[in-house]
Amino acid sequence: LMLEFISHQISISIERKKAEQELNAALTKAQESDRLKSSFLANMSHEIRTPLNSIIGFSELMTDPAFDSGQQVDFAKMINASGTNLLAIINDIVDISKIEAGQIQVKKASFSATHLIADIQKEYSFNASMKGIELRPDPSNPKHEIIFDCDENRIRQVLVNLIGNAIKFTKSGFIEIGIRTTDNFIQFHVKDTGIGIPEENHKLIFERFRQLESAETKKYGGNGLGLAISKSLVELLGGTIWIESPPEQGSVFYFNIPL
Repeated sequence: LMLEFISHQISISIERKKAEQELNAALTKAQESDRLKSSFLANMSHEIRTPLNSIIGFSELMTDPAFDSGQQVDFAKMINASGTNLLAIINDIVDISKIEAGQIQVKKASFSATHLIADIQKEYSFNASMKGIELRPDPSNPKHEIIFDCDENRIRQVLVNLIGNAIKFTKSGFIEIGIRTTDNFIQFHVKDTGIGIPEENHKLIFERFRQLESAETKKYGGNGLGLAISKSLVELLGGTIWIESPPEQGSVFYFNIPL
């Protein structure tokens, strides 16, 4: 009886210790989450105010009686660019909210992945060229047209997020959009010659708000939601997303979708 009692007490002690460890781990995770959300809100406030101040400021200048009409086109372009930036921020907030609420719906239809890549390349080549970067299709992409069933808008959204990041973090060189097929998957990739990402951060970057933690990336701006949204969308489509980034040799983001 004594041995049974001692054994019972030891079991209770072990379970209590395990429960305390789990509680401490949960508390630490909750505190980290709160800290990241606080940082996110502070950063988001700045991200929203910046384009909004630009829109208000240039609009006021254009209504000034002493306004030089020769600058109207330049000011209008600045207002348009700031408005587009602000809309992108709002769309990211809406998307992450929908994802958390499970309200994102997949709408599958047959489309040409080859044409999609060509369209995106044309659409964002100007933005890349403004930084002296070439945005091009991967030369080893299949020559034949690739058609498959999926949600084209969501695939486009992921590619645009990856290309936008690549343009932001690449100072010179090129960005390539690639596509491959196997018996079971279609795989996309976006390769850049940018600043690269240390291996220890390869998983962290797909967590929402994590961009805020990097002093290296803070100067480039952004709300830290793009990769988290991309990961959620890819997984919603049944695929996976990952990165390869050798030290100081740029990055390659991959994602695959089941055929």
